[in-house]
This record gives sequence, C-alpha cells and structure tokens, in this order.
Amino acid sequence: MPSYRKYPGDIIVNYDEPLPKPTKIKKDKYVQAVKEKFEERSQTGIKKYNTTLEREDLSFLDWINHLQEELMDATLYLERLKTSYAEETTKVVKQVQESYIKQSPKDNKHISYSQLSSFATCQKQWYLTYVRKLAPYQPSIHAVFGTAMHETIQSWLATLYNDKVKLANEMDLDALLYENIIKAYKAQKAMNAHDHFTTQEEMNMFYIDGKHILNFLKKKRGGYFTTKGVYLAGIETLLYQELRPGVVFKGLIDLVFYDERVDEWTIVDIKTSTSGWNKFAKEDDKRKSQILLYKEFFSRQFNIPREKINVEYFILKRKVPKEAEFASMQKRVQEFKPADGPRKMKQAVDLMENFVKEAVDLNGEYIEKDYPASPSNDACRFCTIKEMRLCPDAVF
Repeated sequence: MPSYRKYPGDIIVNYDEPLPKPTKIKKDKYVQAVKEKFEERSQTGIKKYNTTLEREDLSFLDWINHLQEELMDATLYLERLKTSYAEETTKVVKQVQESYIKQSPKDNKHISYSQLSSFATCQKQWYLTYVRKLAPYQPSIHAVFGTAMHETIQSWLATLYNDKVKLANEMDLDALLYENIIKAYKAQKAMNAHDHFTTQEEMNMFYIDGKHILNFLKKKRGGYFTTKGVYLAGIETLLYQELRPGVVFKGLIDLVFYDERVDEWTIVDIKTSTSGWNKFAKEDDKRKSQILLYKEFFSRQFNIPREKINVEYFILKRKVPKEAEFASMQKRVQEFKPADGPRKMKQAVDLMENFVKEAVDLNGEYIEKDYPASPSNDACRFCTIKEMRLCPDAVF
C-alpha cells in the first residue's frame, strides 16, 4: 500500500513497513524485593494481631502515637549503627597511628620508591648505587633543610591535633626549626667523616626561608589543617607490603588524615622546593608514582577502599616573588593533587612490578647483569657515579 497523506502537515505513513514491536518493560529487581518485603511484613502483622491496616478501632491520634513509637525505634537503631561504625573507624585510625609492623624475616629484600626512581631514571646508576654500593655519601644543605622542616611541621601538627589548638599556637616554631636544623646537620656531618659541607651564611639563609614558611602556615592554618571532624591518623606511617615472596615494599608516609565527615582518608607527602613545582614537574609520571604507590599499599595494608583515599603533595616554597602577577604565587605552600584514578594507579603499580621483575630474581636477590645507561642532562645532573668516571656514557 502506498504512502498516504490526506491533509498538508499530516505525518506520512508507509503502510508497507512493519509496525514496531512493543518494548518489553524490564522490572526493577530492587523494587520487586521491597514489594516482597512489604507483603511479608503485612502477613506477619495479620498473623500476630489478626487484623490489617483497614481496622477501624484506632483514632487519628492512636495512629500518630504508633508512628511516633516506630520512629523512636528507628532513631535508636540509627544511633546503634552510628556507634558501631564510629568504633570500627576508630580501630582503623588507631591501627594507622600504631603502624609499627614487625619487619621480619630480616633477609627480606626491601624495595623503596627511591630505588624505583633511580632505576626508572638510569638502570646503570641504580645498579652501581644500590647493588655495587659504589656511590659515595653526599651531604646536602637541601636535605638538612627538608628533614628539619618535616620534623618541625610534624611536631606542630601532632600538638595541634592531639593536644589543643591553643598549645599549638603558642609553640615557638622558629626555635624548634633551629634545633632541628642543627640536629640534621650534625647527623649528616657525622656521615661525611665529620667534614663541614656548607657555610654559616648558607645555613642562615635556609633558616630564614624556613621561618617565613612556618609563619605563613601559622597564619593560614585553618585553610590547610582544619581540626573540625578531622583526625591526624598518622605521622611517618610505615608501609610494609609484600611484592613477591621475600621482596617487600617499604615506605614512610609523612602525614595521614582521616575526615569523619565524609569518611575519607588523605595521604600527604611534604616536599621542600626552591620556588615550587613547574608544569614539567607536575607532568612527571615517575615523580607522581611515589604517592600513588603509597595509596596502593596503604589501601592493602589497612584494608581501606582506594576510592576513599586521597593523595596530595604539600610543597613548601623557600622563595616567592616579591611582586607576583597572581596572589597565589606569593603563597609559601603549593598543593598538588595528581590524578589517581584506576589508569594512573595501574601505571604506577606496573612501574614497580616491572622494576622487581627486571632487577630481582625469584630468590629475592638482585640480578647481576649489564644494566643500560640512560644518559641525558637531567639524568646525569645529580649523578654521583659520573664524577667517579664509572660510566663512559655520562653527560658532563
């Protein structure tokens, strides 16, 4: 039969085309389950009271009283569930705070992020440093400053969260930083055959930079470290997770926070920097893999779902421009939260697994072989091996 249109504007119907089959509506299994429960509940009530909701012997006020009693019971049930959940959460927070895991047996091969970073940068550098142990110890004022700032901020936050805000505000952080710088310097000097490796002027410069950072943090404390519903769950939290029999990842998380308001955890890694991370630093997957691996192993160790764990680099800047184009550039803190979705997490874990596969045998021993060099300006810039003339491919 041909197409037919009686009046202008009518829809053209082609009678030669078959009519569409009616779509079968799929029932929602959850709705069906609730309907079944309602029916079961109704039958239980009929058997118990020998009547239905169609009864006529209750007044309007009687029905309101019944509803009120049911809601009071519901409130009690909710309180019970809240208490149970809080108790379970408190247990996990305590486990994180007390994560002093027995590192046994002692013959386990410990793998750290530092090793992974070295291997990913240059395999020959890693081999000569960690396997042959040929790299000399190199003290650094930057390392001294980093250690001192870590310890000062961690002490301040421990007081802030575990004692009282007032006590934290009264702390002399400048004096504490000075003590920590002296302590860290003496420790590195002792490892350097007691030879000095910096000057008094340079130490003073770093100390003054640290004072500026601490002063900024105290002024802006509420914006970075709120105490409302947030726990400081861990300082230097030890991660100790098996990668394969006899091979264990070992790492320390600077700070771990738990926010009970949203039931989420945040892993924070503190970094010190001259002027913050630029675009290239933020795009460096090798650099970002550190905190992503911390998230992975923190999840495994404490049985916390990955989606409940956030990660953040807390970057302390020694220098800020006096006349910055944007106000954010004058902040002494740069917060960087790298992408930590499933794809990025897998990328970081694959990097670690590939390192173990390439460098450690099934007996947990480092594999002896000719590891290739990856010479470049960036890779060779801070390599101590090149100064020893052990790598013919080094870029000078």
